Amino acid sequence: MSSWGKTLALILTVISLSCLVALQPTIVKANFIGTNHTYTLPAENATIILPSTSNYEKSVRYASHNTTEGFVPESWDFTSFSTGNGTVDLTISAQNCNVTINSYNYLEKNASGKYEFYVDTWLNYSLIGTGNQALDFNTLYNTYVPARNPIVYIDGIAKQQGDGWDWANFGIIITGASSTVSINQESTQYLPPRNAPHLETIDYLLPISVILAVIIAVSVLLYRRHRRTTNLKQ
Repeated sequence: MSSWGKTLALILTVISLSCLVALQPTIVKANFIGTNHTYTLPAENATIILPSTSNYEKSVRYASHNTTEGFVPESWDFTSFSTGNGTVDLTISAQNCNVTINSYNYLEKNASGKYEFYVDTWLNYSLIGTGNQALDFNTLYNTYVPARNPIVYIDGIAKQQGDGWDWANFGIIITGASSTVSINQESTQYLPPRNAPHLETIDYLLPISVILAVIIAVSVLLYRRHRRTTNLKQ
């Protein structure tokens, strides 16, 4: 093979590898910290317990304080809290009881097209004692996402707002539970993906094939022109 042919082959190889790298999906991994701890709220005579299957990125305890929106009780905030299906920034306070967060589920359903979907979320916890709990978690109801009012199940029974739970500046306040609480909420319209959708295999095979076909066609034409020019010179 002539030096010109070797150079052409090298250029084609570099271009092909560059296309493959550029069109590969981006994979982002979150670094979670395993937890199996009890978090105390001394001023509220309460504890928050996370199961061994849960994860979070960061935890911060806030002392009780006043804000322009009202009083905020002593609370724990868990960033990117997860029990295996979705993550949520969870802030929770309790009074005169022990609360165990059992699970958080972020479910995508009724997809439209490839990437848009409805969201169905569940936060479940159990407790010992008959105190109050205050929760704030930015999944749906305190963000820009249109969502219906949550359904709150207290001790297994769905309750209306004002009957065992209500809104406050902190978020949702539960006052009537003695054993379990489940908070369910759904979006009222399709949500776009949080991040740009990653390309699937079938998505990037077509553009790669087209690019390679164009490169090969141009290379063949250039090579024929080069040979024709060489023959004329001879």
